[in-house]
Amino acid sequence: MEREIDILNRLAQYLVQHGYPQDSIILEWKVSDKYRVDLAVIDNISKKPVALFESKRDRRNESENIAIEQLKNYAKALGDTTIPLYLVFGANNVEGFELFFLGEEDDKEVLKFIPTIPQFTNLKNGFLSKAVSKNEKEKKDTFNWFKFICWLLALVVMI
Repeated sequence: MEREIDILNRLAQYLVQHGYPQDSIILEWKVSDKYRVDLAVIDNISKKPVALFESKRDRRNESENIAIEQLKNYAKALGDTTIPLYLVFGANNVEGFELFFLGEEDDKEVLKFIPTIPQFTNLKNGFLSKAVSKNEKEKKDTFNWFKFICWLLALVVMI
């Protein structure tokens, strides 16, 4: 029986062959004191994950459900439920694994087979876009709070 680490090593090699920087791929990345994800792709500048991968030797309902729960727990522990989550199963194909994306359709979790890996730049750009949106929202919220305080102080001074 094949080991999960062998599947992960093949996945890591595949990622490097498809343009992922070697130093952005980390096996057994520590998500929190409680969790370690099998493989994380990290943005080298911010040191934050841009994708998480959980590996299982074979695709059975039981292992699939366990892996899905693990991935959801990792995302919650990171405080980012929008991070791309992938399941990797051992397979008898050229790559030696099958890759599935954990997404949502009609408010239900679904596993979607993906024949090719997303490009590193796409994952990184998605991460950067989320970070910019988050910063813009925080800036707007701070400005609105500041306006409220100014009006409140003006009212107090007027009284």
